[in-house]
Amino acid sequence: MIKDFDKWNKNKKKLENRDSNFIKCKRKEIWLCKIGENIGNEIGKSKPFVRPVLIVNIFMGGDLILIFPLTTKYNQYLEKFYFYINKGSGLNKNSYVCLNQIKVISKKRLIKRIINNIGEENYSKIIEKFKKNIEL
Repeated sequence: MIKDFDKWNKNKKKLENRDSNFIKCKRKEIWLCKIGENIGNEIGKSKPFVRPVLIVNIFMGGDLILIFPLTTKYNQYLEKFYFYINKGSGLNKNSYVCLNQIKVISKKRLIKRIINNIGEENYSKIIEKFKKNIEL
């Protein structure tokens, strides 16, 4: 598959000039995000470059956000890095939080909130699983 980095670069230029002052996000929310084209094994999204993400933390007065991307594709070899969220939680499809793809992004990439709060129990389990399986 040939990746369209030129189209993604045009999208990034638009995002850079986007006013993000109106974007109010919080930990535990799931947003649609312009995460972009991937390189190698990074999680990304080809056209239209949008993927749901879980907001883990917020930095720099809200301008930078720590996120876990979500996917609908299950990979049994990465099971220890996946946390299941069913579609009844407000998502269109059953999904997995990808704990091995943690990333810091600009809030300018956020498009639309799709879940206000995944709940303290789910959030705690996600963070606990991440801490347990990350090798530092």
